[in-house]
Amino acid sequence: MIFPPAGRGQADPVSATPGPREGGSTPPPPPYVTAKRALKHWRSLGATRWVLKNLTAGAQIPWRRRPRYHRARPFPVADADKAFVEAEISRCLAKGYWRELFGNDIDGQVVIVNGFVVTAANKKRFVLDCRVPNDYIDPRRFKYESLPELAAQLRPGDELIKWDVRNAYHHLLLRAEDRKFFAFQVLGRTFQSLKMPFGLRVAPFLWTKVCRPVVQRL
Repeated sequence: MIFPPAGRGQADPVSATPGPREGGSTPPPPPYVTAKRALKHWRSLGATRWVLKNLTAGAQIPWRRRPRYHRARPFPVADADKAFVEAEISRCLAKGYWRELFGNDIDGQVVIVNGFVVTAANKKRFVLDCRVPNDYIDPRRFKYESLPELAAQLRPGDELIKWDVRNAYHHLLLRAEDRKFFAFQVLGRTFQSLKMPFGLRVAPFLWTKVCRPVVQRL
């Protein structure tokens, strides 16, 4: 995305919490913790109650109705992707993005789908096959700004930047009552997604709307 130059002296609410201490003795907090700690900055940008609710209470998924019981048939991970998946499991468990399920916890999940790997622009990404829960969600229409639209706003002397947020969807947790609809299996193990997963049909809408106050300030 391309924006006019940002104002000076305004903290970035997405990353306002300091990182690790010098020497790396304290690991940086997960993105969803960072976002919550920066609520005063979101408020200073004029964030709506709905935006703040997504940050504090979890992603506000617009359910038409709650999904019914479903168990997907497991499918194998390609040999070329197994090392990536193992590394992703370790990373996401350590960061608090997922939790592993055993025994009665597995039985308590309403929906269990499959996780798989997609590759785009030479980058691998772990995605959930959310077709079942997605069928129960009310779709939200929205429009991304296009380059022609932005180009029309440019003036001589404008500075251009490319802005990207690392682990963007990890900034929004799933509400506790919604997590039982986003369990998944991979490599013979079962997990529950605690944050907004890739594969959720309204994830781009929710993240774009949550970031609107930041984009408007930029």
